[in-house]
Amino acid sequence: MSGQDSSFYSPDARIRFADHLYCSGDFFRAGLEYHEAFRSSGDSLPLLKWILSQWRSDNLGKITSSVDGLPTGNQKSLGSAFLFGLSSSRFDRKLPEPGLSSQIEILASSTGHPSVLIIRNSHSFINGDNPDIPSGLDETAKQDIIFLKERYQNLSYKSPVLAGVFSALVPGSGKIYTGDTGDGVTAFILTSLFGYLAYTSFDHDHITRGYLLAAAATGFYLGNIYGSVISARLRNEKTLFDMKSEFGDFIIKNNWFLGFWLELPCDR
Repeated sequence: MSGQDSSFYSPDARIRFADHLYCSGDFFRAGLEYHEAFRSSGDSLPLLKWILSQWRSDNLGKITSSVDGLPTGNQKSLGSAFLFGLSSSRFDRKLPEPGLSSQIEILASSTGHPSVLIIRNSHSFINGDNPDIPSGLDETAKQDIIFLKERYQNLSYKSPVLAGVFSALVPGSGKIYTGDTGDGVTAFILTSLFGYLAYTSFDHDHITRGYLLAAAATGFYLGNIYGSVISARLRNEKTLFDMKSEFGDFIIKNNWFLGFWLELPCDR
């Protein structure tokens, strides 16, 4: 009986049970089992799976501090590189806070793992800081990264100043320029409507009503100019965010980019 208990609590058995919990969406309990398997064996597989389960449990701060405190240099290097890969790829569409991202980058830099270097070189290539294609890529990955670089160099940004000027000249046109066509048309109709009603009120000597309607028209007019500027900025942020997400998808697609083959059945 004790032999069966020992087998049940062996690292391999714990990993299999943790895989089941992970694939069932119980990332927290899966993390506990992976952690126990890692403590018993010291192997890299349960360590990386523990990091992955903690990442999906949103315990990003706990992962960073735990990886930083790993007992051996090899474990720390491996864990830091994997954590850096998750952060760089925005795995599961999670993006650490700026302060935590900086900690992860510093931790990864101190270990010098090869996968950290290749991710950084790829990022530099796409940004145009390094003209050389990173070494170690297969032909498909090379074509993908060249396409990403071309996409990055030809990103279409909207000028906030131009959006404001357009809306100052023709209400709503700045929003249309930034791609918010519906808001632009609405702004044009409301500003024009209140302006027309204010004009007719003054024309018929309804002074008080004219001032109220003129104030409303002015508010829509100025608000539309301000809104167009903000719309352009938000559009540019989204454009850059989408580009970074494409780079993250590229990292995830080439799982070897992280230096590890770590696919669970439910992640395929």
